[in-house]
Parts: sequence; structure tokens; C-alpha cells
Amino acid sequence: MPIAELVLRLAIAFSTLLALTRLMGRKEISQMTFLNFVSHFNWYLRCFACN
Repeated sequence: MPIAELVLRLAIAFSTLLALTRLMGRKEISQMTFLNFVSHFNWYLRCFACN
């Protein structure tokens, strides 16, 4: 995999993660445990990667 493609995928994944975090809001995120947070966004990233 070329470096440019890797950087592009990382940038898209980070932007997606940031956008989803903003959409969920602070109150919902503050009620989540760390493992719940990671597993929740891991699912979103896997769905994004499959497309």
C-alpha cells in the first residue's frame, strides 16, 4: 500500500471519528466507559472500511 493512500485513509478515519464524537455529544460520551467508547467507534470504523 503506498504511503499516500495510507495517509489518506488515516485522515478519513480520524475525521470520521471526530465527527461521530461531535454528533454524540458530551453528555452521552461522559456516560460511556473507555472500553465501551473504543468498541463503539471500532464498529463504525469497520463499517466505514468495508465500503
